[in-house]
Amino acid sequence: MKSYNDSWIRKRLTAIEDELESLKKVKNLSSFMHPQGESGWSYDPQLPYYFHRKNEKFQYALIDLQVTGDGAESILNTMGDAGWMIAGMGLVDEDTGIAPFTFKLNLQSLDVNRTKFAYKCFSYELASSYLLEGILNELNKKEGYDFTCTAAFNKTHSFCLMTKVIY
Repeated sequence: MKSYNDSWIRKRLTAIEDELESLKKVKNLSSFMHPQGESGWSYDPQLPYYFHRKNEKFQYALIDLQVTGDGAESILNTMGDAGWMIAGMGLVDEDTGIAPFTFKLNLQSLDVNRTKFAYKCFSYELASSYLLEGILNELNKKEGYDFTCTAAFNKTHSFCLMTKVIY
C-alpha cells in the first residue's frame, strides 16, 4: 500500500504560518488602514465590519430567506445595494429551504457607509467539491467575488455564499 505524499501541503502550511508570525510582530494594525476625511473611520470598506473602531455604530437585521427558490439572490443584492453586509448565514432548513441571514449596516455619524455589496448564493453537490472550487475560482477571477461561507442543507447538497465589495 502506497503512502500519501503530503509534502506539498506541508510546504504551503509552513509558508502561511511564517506569514502569520510576521504579522503578529506588527505592533499597530491600524497602520494598514487609511483614514477617511472624517476622523475615526476606516477607508477600507471591509474593515469597519470586522474591526470595531472609535465612533462606529452598526445596525443589524435578521432575515429568513428561502434560498432554494428563485429570488433570494435578488433580495440579497437589494440589501447589499443599500449597504447591508451579510455577517452570517445559518443552516438551510431541509424541509422549507429557508436560511437565516444576519445583516450588518455600518453607520457613519448620521449617514450610512457608502460601501455596497453584491452576493451570489447557490447550491452545490457535496460529493463534487472540485466543481465548487472551479466555480469559486471563476467567480473570483472574472467577477471579483470572494468566498464568504457555506451553509449545510441536506446529505447531498450545501449552499455557498460569495460576496463582492463595491467601492
